[in-house]
Amino acid sequence: MSGRAIPDATVARLPVYHRVLVSLADSGSHTVSSEELATACGVTSAKLRKDLSYLGSYGTRGVGYDVQFLTYQIARELGLTSPWGVVVVGLGNLGRALVSYRGFASRGFQVVGLIDSHPDVVGTVVSVVDRRITVQSVDNLRAIVADNDARIGVITTPADFRCCRSRRP
Repeated sequence: MSGRAIPDATVARLPVYHRVLVSLADSGSHTVSSEELATACGVTSAKLRKDLSYLGSYGTRGVGYDVQFLTYQIARELGLTSPWGVVVVGLGNLGRALVSYRGFASRGFQVVGLIDSHPDVVGTVVSVVDRRITVQSVDNLRAIVADNDARIGVITTPADFRCCRSRRP
């Protein structure tokens, strides 16, 4: 966030506002009134205007909000304007489904590394939305994170799975 004190409740509503604005933009809307946006988000127009006031003054009385500009401003506050590097650990059915899901990338998450411990999976190449990534061993995790500035790890292994059995007594 920008350093201004934005209340936690407002921060919790920002992703809802963002999602609705993206939907409006996708449907061809260029402007939206606070009443229309509030209704679509399930809040009052007063609460919406108060929440958006923490971000700045982006509405025009009698016109409403520019959908694209407000979407960007909220995305900026949420840290969605540059991709977040993600490493996925476990390339079973769930892991493969996740990395092929286009919505993951469109929400600002970029898969930068794939990790698995199974010898038949390590070294294989997996299609990840717009490119292909080679699955690497868990031994390479630190290097993958450092080299790709990964900030998020997604573990898609069964809860009782221990990928590092040989390292534990």
